[in-house]
Amino acid sequence: MVRAELFPAGCIIKNMILPKIKIQRLTQLSEIRLFYKFLNHPQYPNHKNLIYNAHPKLRVLLESEVNSKAAVKKYIKNMISAHRTAIEKAASDAAISARSLKHCLEALGKSMGFRWRKPIAYVARPTLLPFSPFDKLSFSFSILSRVYGKELESFSRIAIHEISHFVLFEMLKSIEKQGKLSSDARHYLKEAVTAALFNEAPLSRALRIENYPGNPEIRLLRVKFPSKAPLPLVKWIRDEYSKSSNFPDLLIRLVRIFRASQKELGKKRKMWNRYGKKIFEERRLRNNYSRPILIAKKKGLEKLSLP
Repeated sequence: MVRAELFPAGCIIKNMILPKIKIQRLTQLSEIRLFYKFLNHPQYPNHKNLIYNAHPKLRVLLESEVNSKAAVKKYIKNMISAHRTAIEKAASDAAISARSLKHCLEALGKSMGFRWRKPIAYVARPTLLPFSPFDKLSFSFSILSRVYGKELESFSRIAIHEISHFVLFEMLKSIEKQGKLSSDARHYLKEAVTAALFNEAPLSRALRIENYPGNPEIRLLRVKFPSKAPLPLVKWIRDEYSKSSNFPDLLIRLVRIFRASQKELGKKRKMWNRYGKKIFEERRLRNNYSRPILIAKKKGLEKLSLP
């Protein structure tokens, strides 16, 4: 477990202990397991479509092979063999970038009011998946763009994005003693918080980023408070963050609101898992998905303190 100390966001912390990021090599066995996991993941059914869109030859192979595991193994083996140079270059570049992320990790700790109490190493692995999944204290970063000869997404942004989730989960351990969030509410909270923080100093400056949209599934979400016009969820969190000097206290309020809105968030998550990015293309789906989450009659949203 990561021991942590919370403090008001933005305050100056001397001699901050920072985590390290270790880059592991992409291996055939780990990649086969990862692909097979997300081709059959019960909580992320839309990921199968993302994989098929990025790897159309894999889809054809799976439709022609009786043994799906053998088909995935054959495809991954061929991909690694055909693109070994690009894969190794992407991993090498990530290792170089990982050694120069001190200022970004400091900015992350300050923005979230979080301090690592002891040294820790997060593990990062390159993947041919079209997205960057995480698991406990490790994450995969997609290098598919490099393999296809396109511009590779910044490793620093992927790393800080995923590590922000690890930090949030650590902070939630104390808060959720008062009641756990559903998996859907937790998912939307982590993505919305990360998108909001990436657009505010000090993270926006450290990452040299403007108008960070965050993951697609949060871009259309809106909230509606009494006697106020609907606001995009991320915009509302950004406004609250800019008015707050204490992110841990703000997070408690966010958890209360997300917990009270779990039913609505569950419906939106179910819709996203079914339709994915089609929601952006079809007006009916878009209007339904972007219907504001009403906060007007939510109870128990009074400000609390960390236990």
